[in-house]
This record gives sequence, C-alpha cells and structure tokens, in this order.
Amino acid sequence: MWRIVLMLLVAALTGCQQTPANQMLRSADDLLQNQAFMPVETAIETREQIFKLPEDLVLKARQEILAYSDPRERSLALLKFIFREQTDPLQYVNNATLTALETYEQREANCLSLTILSYSLARSLGFRAQFQDVQIPEYWITRNGTSVLNGHVNLVVTPPYMQTLTKTFISASHNFLIDFERAGGSRERLPVRKINEADIVALFYNNKAADAMLTQQFDLAYRYLQEAAAVAPTVAATWNNLAVLYRQRSMPEAAELAYLQSLALEPDHPNTMANLAILYDLLGRHADSVQLSDKVQQTRLRNPYYFVMQGNEALSQQRFTDAEIAFHRSIRLEPKMPEALFGLARVAILQHDYAAATGYLQRARLHAAPGADRRLYDHKIEMLNAVAQAD
Repeated sequence: MWRIVLMLLVAALTGCQQTPANQMLRSADDLLQNQAFMPVETAIETREQIFKLPEDLVLKARQEILAYSDPRERSLALLKFIFREQTDPLQYVNNATLTALETYEQREANCLSLTILSYSLARSLGFRAQFQDVQIPEYWITRNGTSVLNGHVNLVVTPPYMQTLTKTFISASHNFLIDFERAGGSRERLPVRKINEADIVALFYNNKAADAMLTQQFDLAYRYLQEAAAVAPTVAATWNNLAVLYRQRSMPEAAELAYLQSLALEPDHPNTMANLAILYDLLGRHADSVQLSDKVQQTRLRNPYYFVMQGNEALSQQRFTDAEIAFHRSIRLEPKMPEALFGLARVAILQHDYAAATGYLQRARLHAAPGADRRLYDHKIEMLNAVAQAD
C-alpha cells in the first residue's frame, strides 16, 4: 500500500522556508472550515467497515490456520492463506484504496488496503499485529497529471501465545513481516515507526480524499479529511492534504495554518515545506519562500529516491540523457538502489542497448529482496534476452 499526499504545482517545487520555531499545535476546530464546503451524500466508511471481514471467511481461515500448533507453522499458514499465490493471488494496484472486505473480494488494492486485510485476518485468529510506517524519503508518482507523494506501511504479526509444559515463550524469531511493496530491497534498510489502528484509519481517509481531489470532488475530499482529523488529529499528512485542498479552493490563509500544523507535527518535512513555499510565493512573501526552498533543495540532494523520481519523470518525456544523469546520481547516494538500476535498464532498452540493459537488470536483481522480487527480475531478464534475439 501507499499512503498518498497530494503535492501542489509540482513543476515549481524546488524548496521552502524555515519552519517557525516552537510552532504550537492548534485544535482541529481552529483549522477546519466547514462553512466553505457542502455536505455530501456519499457514505464515509466507518472504522468498523474498514476492518470488518465476513464470518465465513474468518471460519475458513481458522480451519486452515489454527490446525497448526507450532507457532512458526501457524504463521506460515497465515501467510499462505493471505497471499494464495498459486490460486488467486492478491494484486498490488497503487490507486485502489479499499476496505478489508472489498480487498478480499476484488483481490487487488494498494498496499494500505492489502495490509488492512492482513491485519484483520491476523487479529481474527488471535495473532498479535503491529502496523509500521516505513520512513521512505520523499518520493512521488504521477497520477492524472498530478504528482502524488508516496508513503508505505507494513505489518508485523506474531502467532498467539501458546503455553507449553515448560512455559516457553514465543521468541522474536516467530515474528513475520507482511509487506506488499515490490519496489526492491533498498526499502528494507529504511527505519520504521510503530503506528496504531486509528492512524491507519486516518491514512485510509487521506487516500480517499486524495482520490477525490484528483477527480475534482472537493466537498467529498473535505469530508474525508474532516473524518481523518477527528479519528487521529496528530497524523501530519491530514493537515498537509487539507492545506492543498484549501489552496485549490483559493483559501490561502486557511492553507497556511494547515501547513504550519502539519510541520508542527512533522518538522522539516520537505513536501510540506515545499508546498508552503509555493503558497508564500503566490502571496508575495518571496523571502520566506526562498528560505524554505533552499532548505528543501538541500534535503532533496541527499535523497536517492528524489533522483529516481526525477529519472522516471525525464524518462516519461523521453529525455534519456537527463534520466541517465538522475539515476546515476541516485546510485551515487545509494549504490544498492534497485529502482535506479531498473531505471537505467529502461533507458538502455529504449535506446536498443540490450547488453547494457541486461547488466543493469542483473545488478538490480542482486540488490533486490530475495524471493518474489528476484524472480520478477529473472523474468524481466528472460524477456529482454528474447527481445534481443528477435531484434
């Protein structure tokens, strides 16, 4: 899954002002602008609906998984039940934010929804389950012509405590990480932060709000963000997204307060600072804008994911030289970056340099996570060899 945070006027994003020292948090009531938006008829998913699974599914899971008494075997049985790779595998779709039930029925969703499904199944079987927010540096994708900031969550599950005659406790080795991200092994080295169920609900609402904004449904987007603020007011993404919405509705003063709230919760976040810099520039506060922009630019120059994003953007515009430069800058910062190596392979393929492309793919495979990620690269290399022979 990916948490998404809308970015405003991406082409202009090159920096931002210094965050005001000791910025105080405001109450949600001070930041919400209910009078500026119309009520919506669309029903907002409740917390219970987001996690709820049908009883027949839970019963089936219990029959297949709780038959195992060994903690490790029970955990493996849970993973096999969730993924079902050989029969009806779950598919990752970046822009599909669904409830647990919808994800199970449709068999495809983004990583947030896939993680919610896994969490609901694990909890229904007595497993301990802990959400984790993976601290990915700033990284965007483009959807419907708008750049969207990606985030990522995963789940650590532990089988139910099973008391034996020797009263042995389950060790940490029985913990299993459930992660639906296929971007490569570089993400495994990133720090994580434990988050709770309320945070996940707020991120779910944020994704729904972002989807609504992309389709110009501003009242619906506000309704989702209003709900996110109610369930978990300390999630910084909510206030950043709300500020973007206010900016789109020509409410600059409200947007500034929301941006500052987001920065008070998550200081020096480059995306939020960049958005605030754009707002200050539009308001004629050019000195503040330049100060923030310089700070953001320095942060981005240390972020290998930023250059992967730049490379992908250049590649989409067939600016091959610019793409190569960006991907190589990413690799200089992080030599074991499969995403950048894969980007260089794509550049080589488009230039019909299949030998170079194979070399980059082999290096990307080497640094990718074992298992499905490496098998994916094996498949790409096989396909590339077939194309090279036919060319």
